[in-house]
Order: sequence, then C-alpha cells, then structure tokens
Amino acid sequence: MKKLFLLLLINLFFNCSNLYAQSLSIDDTKKMLCSNKWFLRRLEQDGKMFSVPKELLGLKMVFQSNGNMYSYLPGSKESDATIWTWSITKSYLTIYKSSGKEVNKYRLEDFIGYKLYLTDNDEDDMPTFVFEQAEKIAEKIAETKPEKAGTPFVNYFDESIFTATNPQWRFLYTKGEKLGIQRRVAEKEFPAAAIKKAWDEGFYVSDMSYGSNGSEKYWVMVVSKNTYTGQLYKLRDNTGELKTAIEDMQKTEPGYYISHIAFGNNKWVLVGSKGTGYTNQTTIISDYFPEENIKENWKSLYQITSMAYSGSKWVVVMSKGSSVTKQHFHTWDWWDMDEIETEALDYNYLTEAVKTPDKWYMVFSEDDDINSQDIENTETIPDKQIQSKWKNGFELSRTFYN
Repeated sequence: MKKLFLLLLINLFFNCSNLYAQSLSIDDTKKMLCSNKWFLRRLEQDGKMFSVPKELLGLKMVFQSNGNMYSYLPGSKESDATIWTWSITKSYLTIYKSSGKEVNKYRLEDFIGYKLYLTDNDEDDMPTFVFEQAEKIAEKIAETKPEKAGTPFVNYFDESIFTATNPQWRFLYTKGEKLGIQRRVAEKEFPAAAIKKAWDEGFYVSDMSYGSNGSEKYWVMVVSKNTYTGQLYKLRDNTGELKTAIEDMQKTEPGYYISHIAFGNNKWVLVGSKGTGYTNQTTIISDYFPEENIKENWKSLYQITSMAYSGSKWVVVMSKGSSVTKQHFHTWDWWDMDEIETEALDYNYLTEAVKTPDKWYMVFSEDDDINSQDIENTETIPDKQIQSKWKNGFELSRTFYN
C-alpha cells in the first residue's frame, strides 16, 4: 500500500496527464491534488498493466491544503484514518507521521517506468488521470540543476536513505574543503589512543560526535591529513571547566584556536588546532540557544565554526578568518531534507546541526571552500557508503547524531 501511495504522490505532483497535457505549476498541481478524494484503480510498470490487489482496490486518499493527508480502505471509517504529512520538491518525496517524525524519503528517479491510474469517484472505472512515466520528471530535474563550478546542489546519494526508517546518524560530505586523506574511527571509549596514533602519522581530528550504533554507544571521529599544523584536545566535566581550558589554551598555546567542540558520555571535548586560518575567536556558553549573541557577533564578522549542546548548556564557537562569508540559522521540528536541498540550490550549505529533545538547530553558510554537498541519513554508522563517497571525491566533513 505504501508504494502505491508513493506512486500517487510522485505522479500527481508533476501531473502530465492526458486531460492536462499542459504543464501545471506546483501551486496548480497542489490545488488539483486537494480538490478531490482519490480512489486507487490500476498500476502500470514499464508498459505492463497490473491489477491493484483486491484488498487495496478503491483505497481512498485525501490530500489537504495544509500539507496533511490520510488514506483508508473501503469499509473503514474515515475518522479512523491515520494522518500523515507530505512534501515534495523537484527531486524528492518526503513522508512524515503527524507528529513530525520523518518516516522516509524517496528519490523520484527511482520511479521511472511507472504509471498510475486513478479516478475521482468510486463508480467509474475510466481513469480520470493517466500519468506519464517518471522519466519525464527526471528530465525536469536535469533541466533545473544550476550551473557553477563543482556540483552546487545536495545529492542524497545512497540506498540507505530509502531504507532508514528511523535515521539516527547524519553524515555530511563535501567537495572543495581539501581535507585530504581521511580515516573514520568508531570506538566505545573516548579514542585517546587513536588520536595519538593519528597525530603520529600526520593526521588531525577534523570532526567528532557521540551516539548509538545499535545497542552500543560510540565515539565517531574523523581524522584528516591536510588540515592543521598542530593539535591538542581537552576533556572536561562541565562548562566551567571547559571555559577555563579554553582560556588556558589562549594564554599558553599561541596560534591555537578551537577547531571543534563536542559533547558525549557526560564529557565536553575541546579540540584546539594550529593552522586553522582563524584570526580571532569568541566562545558563547549559555543555558539557551544564544540567538541574539550570535546575531551581534555576525555584525562583527564572526561566523559559527562549531557548536554543541549537552542537554542543559549550549557552547557556540564563532571565529574570524574562516572561509565562511555569510550565515543564517533555522530552528526546525525535524530534519527537513527538502529545505536543506532548497538552501543548497542557493549555495547555502549546511555546516552545523545540533539536536535538542524537540528541535534541530541548523546553520547554513555561504562557504568559499565548499562547491558541493552530500548528506546521508542512516540508522547505524556506515562503512561501505563512506568508502564509496571517498572514491567519488567527497570528503567527510561532519557527523551529527539525533
């Protein structure tokens, strides 16, 4: 039932029907979609017609202009239907539960070769809409890709994005940052030995996060070759101790700036690096997301270069001299890939993301070093996907955990 429902959404949204040969705008398509109750009839794939399973024949689907939809089977009460939220861009279909929790995301090109036959009443078997193949949708997508050096759009790349029904990890890949050779480390204990080994071999910590992989908790660390010229780290139990560690680094380690801040397993992690390119830095420690402080620092040309949340304390690091030229942030109820994609089309790339119990805090940046970005959502820490992205010239820039 879900796949038939997905086909309905995909084809309705772009609607190249026999009755509507002209291309409808997105707004017109939404109006058409919300103007009727729809009844499922037949499905065609690659020229072969399939009967809808008897138990699904006549499945009723109602789309509402507020972005909600619900479906129910013949004989079921409309009042008992499950409510969903849906959204579609030119590239992706996203389905949400009514609570806002993301259920899944689907790439439209994967539906090439399908047609869906529907009626707007439950009596006439003549199809009101006969939808053309999704190949034409793929053509539309190709026509809308902007041109610039690199590939300046988000390309959600891997099959894992279609199977991760409860994504916990978000892996952010980029091109252009020139991080060099990389390694990914995942360890249950803080990876002190792995950090020392990396330093001995000319690698430096470029990212670190903490979260679950199945039933176990792990530190996930990325070390990169072409990043810094020196590095240190400090583990601290609270923000008071963290503040002191930052002040000590500033006094005793000239040329070192905070390159990464993280929180995990009840510990704050400060990573200080030499060779960042930063010229000045300020750190905000707050009980709440420091929106006004951030905006004031933007006026002085500081940009957010790292941030973390412990469950009760925010730490936001802002720096001068980074490759970021402009920034803004959003506060969302869920990880909204459609909006991330829209931002990237305007060359606003996701550079920081922090999850609180009820919100995502997302920082988007115009960054001179980034010309392409790729995001993977997965339930567990991936391995093959990371290797695949490295082979394709992407670098693992950030990891985020729900």
